[in-house]
Amino acid sequence: MPSATAAEIYAPPAFPFYATDFLSDAPVMAMTLEERGAYITLLCIAWPEQGIPDDHKQLAKVLRVSARKFAEIWEAMDVCWESTGDGRLVSPRQERIREEMRKRSNDASENGKKGAKKRWGS
Repeated sequence: MPSATAAEIYAPPAFPFYATDFLSDAPVMAMTLEERGAYITLLCIAWPEQGIPDDHKQLAKVLRVSARKFAEIWEAMDVCWESTGDGRLVSPRQERIREEMRKRSNDASENGKKGAKKRWGS
């Protein structure tokens, strides 16, 4: 899979966090506090980076835990991530949110251009 161009990358500095959705998600509710903290940390890393590396050793290092501890933690959150096929993992929910935000941004941009054209001409 080719690398994304700058135009294809959409990562504003913040992402919406829907507390009710998060807390009502069965895999999240089954996580311990430690697992949930690791999951949120990885979501925060995944947002600007367009995912996380599909490398448990690297993820353990990022989370500052041993490989053994990471394996325990990962067991609870594995279902929350999906492989992109190019060595990265993404959160399907987070990617849906990213796409919705991108669409709203593009729609607002197009509407702004139409409004400017109508007001100012060509």
